[in-house]
Amino acid sequence: MRRKTRTTSNHSNAVAAVAAPARAESALASDNRRAGGNRVSVDALANRYMDGHPYLCLALDVSPTGMRLRPLGGPAAGARFMGLQFQLPGSDQVLNASGELVRDSQGEVALRFTHVPQTARLAIDRFIQSNTKGN
Repeated sequence: MRRKTRTTSNHSNAVAAVAAPARAESALASDNRRAGGNRVSVDALANRYMDGHPYLCLALDVSPTGMRLRPLGGPAAGARFMGLQFQLPGSDQVLNASGELVRDSQGEVALRFTHVPQTARLAIDRFIQSNTKGN
C-alpha cells in the first residue's frame, strides 16, 4: 500500500528559492560560454581546410572554445567540419585544430573547436591570458 505524502507550501517555496539562483547562475554561465567568455581579438592569417584544400582567412577573435574568421577566398558555402592552421600573434608556432561551423553570416564564419591538440590548447590559453583586459 502506498503512503501519500503531502508537501507543504513552505517546503515548496523554500526549494524554489534555493533552486532559482542556481538556475540563474547556470544560465549566465551558459550565456558567457556561448558568447565566448574569454574571447580576445586577434589579427592573424589562418588557413581553413575544406575537402582537403586550404583557403586563406583572417582570424578575428579566438576563445578556448572556438574562433571567428573572415574568409578571403574559397567557396561561398563551406563544409560543416574543417581543419584550421594558424599562428597567434607574437608566436612562430604553427597551430592546428579542427572545428565545426556554427555560424556563417555577413562575410564571417564562427567555428567551435572539435579537436585541439594539447600544444595548441596551451598556446591558445596563454595567448588569451596575456591579452585579456586587466593583465
